[in-house]
Amino acid sequence: MWEKWNMPNCVSSIDGKHVRIKAPQHSGSLFLNYKDYFSIVMLALVDADYKFVAIDAGSYGKEGDSNIYRKSIIGKKIERNDFNIPESKVLPGTNINLPHFMIGDEAFPLDTNMMKPYSRRSRLDRQKEVFNYRLCRARRVAENAFGLLSQVPYYIRDENQNPSDNMIDSAATTSTVHDGINVRNELKLFFNSQMGQVSWQNNYC
Repeated sequence: MWEKWNMPNCVSSIDGKHVRIKAPQHSGSLFLNYKDYFSIVMLALVDADYKFVAIDAGSYGKEGDSNIYRKSIIGKKIERNDFNIPESKVLPGTNINLPHFMIGDEAFPLDTNMMKPYSRRSRLDRQKEVFNYRLCRARRVAENAFGLLSQVPYYIRDENQNPSDNMIDSAATTSTVHDGINVRNELKLFFNSQMGQVSWQNNYC
């Protein structure tokens, strides 16, 4: 993610996709989503090459991404440090040690292993705008992967690849405990520094 999308220490982008269905009998409004059609939700972690590395599918359409993530096996494994996320690592060209994390939109919870944009409900300064641009740019890999998935009947990025090849193994890992707010602030400063900036970022903020 750093080499292709300028997002250091990032293991994947996370997003949810509504899949349209016919409402099951006697289901009431469970599958009725905010767009006013019936669906189930596919939650996915996607890497820098648009590959799905883990998915959770089948949640009710009325549920939000954050709630689906928290109750999913994926979310529970990450919460108990049982998802084989790599140990913390210094940001490129610095001595700042930060954990590895996923990136999501505003719907997801901010914590040690989940970064999301600064809220636009309050006025953002230039540094926060830069952070939001950089995060959203990298986060699009998940949106684009869903787009590719919807265009073809079978989605396998590598020939002769078993579905399990892209799944992250479950293994306990140790990591320095970091507060999500502090991690995001450190990334914000890095993206606005000489070592972490990209030449075009200010043109998009």
